[in-house]
Amino acid sequence: MGLGGYGGMPFRFGGGRSPHQVEHEALLRHLAHVLDPSIDEGFYAETYAEARMLAAMWACNGRLRNQSLPTRMLEALPTWETACRLRPSPADSDASRRAAVSGRLRGVSNNADGDLEEAARNILGARFVAFHTVAPANVLAYWPGVNPGPPGFEWSSNRARLSVEMSAQVASDAEYVRLRGGVHEMLDASMPAWTRSTVGAGNRFIVNQGVLGKTLL
Repeated sequence: MGLGGYGGMPFRFGGGRSPHQVEHEALLRHLAHVLDPSIDEGFYAETYAEARMLAAMWACNGRLRNQSLPTRMLEALPTWETACRLRPSPADSDASRRAAVSGRLRGVSNNADGDLEEAARNILGARFVAFHTVAPANVLAYWPGVNPGPPGFEWSSNRARLSVEMSAQVASDAEYVRLRGGVHEMLDASMPAWTRSTVGAGNRFIVNQGVLGKTLL
């Protein structure tokens, strides 16, 4: 066949048999009892072309199927961004835009802690470090007549607090702000109204060491 046989151009290295090869061999096998499958016969070339056409159809179907998968979508990405009320900047990569859509859709399905954590993972990728909630032993709940709190905190609790810890090892401050902003936007749109959240680097703020607006409080 030239130029790599079943591989064609560009060349394929590894990965097993291509869909084209699988389909061609199937056509030759099922028609061999009536036609000569030899490589130097016209029948071989005809089935080769037919297999190419069927493989292209499979590829189109696979590409269409990917349009519903946030981490793989191509042409449908702008449509889903509009539906999710996302506004990517011209500098955002396709991978980061897909991650934002994936995180938003994960948070839309439910807003339990596990869903919010998975959504944050989708957005931050390798920059995700941990998802923190208040340990039961550290929960404080104040309300008059039962457990009165200090002045100004008569009705207050830290039970519905969560924080997303991300890595500070990013390429630039702009990237850090973009990633943190993406998580904030997802949390604001997904988490229950009574929940408060923070997003930042590190797991505690140390005076004279922490960076305001970057290190978790």
